[in-house]
Amino acid sequence: MASNEWVKDRLQSWAAWLHKGGGGRGYGESSLTIDEARTVPVRPFVATFEDECERTHKAVLKLPTDMRKVAMGFYVDQLPASMVGKRLRVSERQAYHMKKTLHVMVKYCLENQHVKAPPFHLLLQSVQ
Repeated sequence: MASNEWVKDRLQSWAAWLHKGGGGRGYGESSLTIDEARTVPVRPFVATFEDECERTHKAVLKLPTDMRKVAMGFYVDQLPASMVGKRLRVSERQAYHMKKTLHVMVKYCLENQHVKAPPFHLLLQSVQ
């Protein structure tokens, strides 16, 4: 299977875009007061490109609910696998597997933007 590094980069960019208020979610960093900014951990800069982030957002929305929760947990909320697993009521190992599956499904949706949902067989492909 080809490397999915570009998919991971797209998901990181998408998450940063959401944090900035993209997709109608949340508020940008500029909304923090100076006192709040001192208590909030500084996140590393991630470049966001509006078109790419919107396509990634549409791809994530095509996924089953659990896969969207995986994307939110790992990328938006930046949780470790143990916490994502607790959120989904699965083991840490299963959470890692679901993250791999997420990458395969998002890649498919980005490469096949006309589909309404990724095919079920992608769940098996991610194991290989």
